[in-house]
Amino acid sequence: MKKKTLIIFLTLIILGIIQIIFIKEAQALTVNELRKKFPNGKYWNHPAGQDHYYQYGIIDQGKCNNPDGWTNSPCNAHNGTTAGFGKNDCNSFDRAQQCTGFARKLFFDYYGTYATSAKIHTNINNLKPGDILRYKRGNSGGHDVWIIGINGDNITVAECNWGDRCIISWDRTFSKSSITVEKIYSAPRALTDGKDLEPPVITEGYVDMSSISQNGYKIIARVTDNTGVEKVLFPTWTNKNGQDDIIWKAGTYNAQINAWEFWVKKSEHNNELDLYNTHIYAYDTSGNSSFKTLSAIPMGGIVANLGSFNARIVLNKDSNYVVGVNNSNVVLKIKNNSDNSQIWKFTRNNDGSYYIENTSNGTALDVLNGTRKKW
Repeated sequence: MKKKTLIIFLTLIILGIIQIIFIKEAQALTVNELRKKFPNGKYWNHPAGQDHYYQYGIIDQGKCNNPDGWTNSPCNAHNGTTAGFGKNDCNSFDRAQQCTGFARKLFFDYYGTYATSAKIHTNINNLKPGDILRYKRGNSGGHDVWIIGINGDNITVAECNWGDRCIISWDRTFSKSSITVEKIYSAPRALTDGKDLEPPVITEGYVDMSSISQNGYKIIARVTDNTGVEKVLFPTWTNKNGQDDIIWKAGTYNAQINAWEFWVKKSEHNNELDLYNTHIYAYDTSGNSSFKTLSAIPMGGIVANLGSFNARIVLNKDSNYVVGVNNSNVVLKIKNNSDNSQIWKFTRNNDGSYYIENTSNGTALDVLNGTRKKW
């Protein structure tokens, strides 16, 4: 009888372990995945439903509670009252709201276990990435954060409700010496992927063709990032003497078009009448970067001493399409910076005219009558 009972007990344990492992693997997310799930600057709350109610120390506040979601607006209030129907009120998770609930939610999504089941201590010297820290600073009330990085005395955290009602924030840094520890929820193991390694994505970068004049031209770049774009630089130089006149300057964000803008000024490059090169370098708040190369363009339109150069022939009304070649056929192609069949060599003759020859196969473009010939 005892042997049978032991077998049943061991079977239940094995089944329990399998279930726990399954739940953990199904729920575990990386830090970068959590950054995307809970975007920086959004709000960890939900619109109140008809069944909404407020009660401290419960797992949810009616069926409208949405700990896996967020909204674009702060909470209606933080004073313990019930938000009006359709108005935003706090999410909750693991019997807590606001900063405490959010830190516990991140902990759970990463480790697959509840923070309330973790060991608790107060020794800041044993603090590690992945722990939840509740602390005070001066006479302020307590605040909970999830630790995603430690560098000497400095702590980097993910949190909500710091600076606005339930606003989500990533990568704020402060010093251990500036706080008083109330409690630390110890994670099962140290978090190892807290640093954001995802570079910005330059979704679009081009010269505003309508802006080109004798004085310069405008670059437009659209950039996205999981943590936020810090700056976009537009290094520019002319072909005349390599990069002796290169200038690195930051662009300006234009919220109306959701893009970064930068004006290239001929006056900043010795008023050179030459091909101008501009690249785009985007940086996020974690220091990751990416770049995009733009084709060289002539400054100030056609000038007498432009000389010989290479260029793409772009449609006036649609810069996404260029003139290229397939074998010996001159065709219209989608712009592709890695396709050299789209690059044409402009060779200046003594009389000021140009031969236009494709660099990939030597096919010449006769711009006078539109016919094709092979040199």
